[in-house]
Amino acid sequence: MAAPHGGRCQPRLAPAPFRPPTAGEALTDLFESRVEAQLIQPTIIYDYPVETSPLSKNKPEDPAFVERFEIYAAGMELGNAYTELNDPQEQRRRFEMQIAMRERGDEEAHQMDEDYVRALAYAMPPTGGEGIGIDRLTMILTGCRSIRDVILFPLLRPEGPIGLAAQLRELGQPVNSRFELFIAARYLRARRKQAVISVITAISIVGVAAGVMALIVAMAVNNGFHNTLQRNLLGAMAHINVLEKEPGNGIENWRDLAARLRKLPHVTAVAPALYAPVFLSGPLQSKGAVLKGIDLNSELAISDTLRHLKSGSLDRLRDPNASPPGIILGSRIVEDTAWCSIRASTW
Repeated sequence: MAAPHGGRCQPRLAPAPFRPPTAGEALTDLFESRVEAQLIQPTIIYDYPVETSPLSKNKPEDPAFVERFEIYAAGMELGNAYTELNDPQEQRRRFEMQIAMRERGDEEAHQMDEDYVRALAYAMPPTGGEGIGIDRLTMILTGCRSIRDVILFPLLRPEGPIGLAAQLRELGQPVNSRFELFIAARYLRARRKQAVISVITAISIVGVAAGVMALIVAMAVNNGFHNTLQRNLLGAMAHINVLEKEPGNGIENWRDLAARLRKLPHVTAVAPALYAPVFLSGPLQSKGAVLKGIDLNSELAISDTLRHLKSGSLDRLRDPNASPPGIILGSRIVEDTAWCSIRASTW
């Protein structure tokens, strides 16, 4: 726009039209301003909006959010993890969304990266990763309030015009830079400069490894990760299967064998089982399966699966005279065969 002023045209910029933030941007701003500083205990935040996660893959059940989580503690972010977006068309749309956000004044929004989109077009396998802020984790472990206290070579503000140090020396003012001079002298006196760099690299690798291990230990202590993982693994499958020497003959004196196994160190429970191939037939399709016969009380001591049935009960398994006998089916088998009751026959 231009307006006459003293016989000349003075340019005048029109104000940019106001564009309200999207729902995802508003949600992120609300979280950062109201919630983030209150997350003192280790906390995992997941389901981030797509507007603020341009490189993350959409959730299949809700495309407005992405498969991403962040770890918070002491009121700040410690780590960021997400599933990588490997769809080139969707990635281009995300970059265009980021460009629109940058035009609205978001300086942290991404710019278009044609090379990255082209690389995705050649195909990228399913990928995910996590980045941990070792400097922030070090702040928590050492009790430092400023991140500058834990960075080996922090960025410094310019001290003034060039030659300020020389001017201070002329005025008789001391210039304190002992630490910088010490590092420079060590490097200059080194016979092999590469050795110093190798030592610094080794220290950095050890620091990163120690930080990751400390984070894993902290998470394990916080939420019982070790016990949960061990319970889930042992609950999903037996740790050791003892099979008969000759298939089809079974294990003789299995009760005595079970009693001896229970006395071994680190053995928490022992349960007998019988396996037989079966054929399940239904109106939609039929399929083969393996039928497992169990002793209910012994199996409950090993696995928690029987305690979390979606429907039905264990009453028929407890009744030896039940007719027909009790059988527990996986939900996937029920969906595939579409039977409320399954006919099973050995082949």
